Amino acid sequence: MEQLLEQGSSCREPISKHLGDGIYELRANSKQGQLRVLFFFGPDVLQITVLHAVVKKRKKADPADIKLAKRRRALIQDKVVKVNVPRIDS
Repeated sequence: MEQLLEQGSSCREPISKHLGDGIYELRANSKQGQLRVLFFFGPDVLQITVLHAVVKKRKKADPADIKLAKRRRALIQDKVVKVNVPRIDS
């Protein structure tokens, strides 16, 4: 997460991957498997909003997970859902 905060959208594999249409995945490994956290940058400047998290079971990201993340992002951008923004001091 520190590298993502420092590098923003320029953070690349193996830490982060752009899945298309402004949706990214943060990658981490755990005992349960490969964790994937889907997020986007925004809606405010210098803000990362987590949309969905999964334990990855297959090689590629599941299109259903990406679709869900896009729907949630749209709700946030349309101000249907309010985002609570905790501040992280570096």
